[in-house]
Amino acid sequence: MTETMKSLDVSIGGLLKNLGVEAVWFEMGRRVQPLGRGEVLAFEAGQAAYPYPLLRKAWLGILFWSPESRDRPSVWFFKLSLDEQGLIEPAVRDDFIRHVAEQLSRAPDAVEGDSMPDNPHAFSPSQERLAMFHALASKLLGNPGSRYYENARDYFAGRHGFDGWRFIGMQGIADVVARLDEDDNAAHVASAIETLPVEPLGPLCACLENQVTPVAIARALAARLASATGAEEAATLLRGLSLSVSPGVRDAAVRTLLAGPYATHSEVLAAIVNRVWECLLDDEIRALFLAALADNRLGQELFDEAMFDLSYLPGMRGPLLASLRNPERSEALSQAVGRWFQRLGV
Repeated sequence: MTETMKSLDVSIGGLLKNLGVEAVWFEMGRRVQPLGRGEVLAFEAGQAAYPYPLLRKAWLGILFWSPESRDRPSVWFFKLSLDEQGLIEPAVRDDFIRHVAEQLSRAPDAVEGDSMPDNPHAFSPSQERLAMFHALASKLLGNPGSRYYENARDYFAGRHGFDGWRFIGMQGIADVVARLDEDDNAAHVASAIETLPVEPLGPLCACLENQVTPVAIARALAARLASATGAEEAATLLRGLSLSVSPGVRDAAVRTLLAGPYATHSEVLAAIVNRVWECLLDDEIRALFLAALADNRLGQELFDEAMFDLSYLPGMRGPLLASLRNPERSEALSQAVGRWFQRLGV
């Protein structure tokens, strides 16, 4: 195995090719979703910034299988540091490959598993993200939903009332969301949103944020958002709207939220930064967001963290800097920007 690894192209794609497996890469940071082959190739070659950086890292999952093991695929979850431009750092990537190669040289069968012991680049996704990953992976491979799927499907269809949420489980919810195009699930979820208890609403929105959702679901989420009774519920519903097939519904909800009483709450601002960031390319929404961020309830630390994270998103730095340098910005924003620039040494 060691000699084989020496002949590899120095790339993760080369490693997978050498192992003789098929693979699908997943984004695991801002969202859980498959990455396109072109995105992966350009990123690994250093030709394009990672499209979804979070905390200046690419959070990745690779689902892979051999011709003999398609029914029992393996997965690696790992993170790679990015440079100032959001590009891959070759030394970090090479270190990841080195650790995998060393592990395989010690235990050739170690590839058949979901863990990478002793690999400093590995991470464990949260329960919500892991459930969504397994739901998407199962559908991608043409497998049926988990044993929790049928019960969750019946729950959202209202067949047993909505008070029985304790029995549906996170994996069942993820399976339903991954299969919105099956069993009338999209229509059932859209109808259920208005009256769902808050306990299942949170996990549902945590799954919906990873899936392109139809207009009916987006409108149901926006309608409930308009009557949200707290910042946490508002942020939860906003997350669920993040990948709506209708950006207009999402953006209208963001505008309303940023003009309301929860605009300066950290939960709402974090949801925008981490899940709904595309709406900040709109000049009006960006201005409302920056005004709220400058006046947020946690102070300068949250402002700095949000600006740092947003500035690494491809296509975001230019519009942000233009807004920050707008002579008509508020005094609070001017002061927050000044302190942030001072921290950066600008």
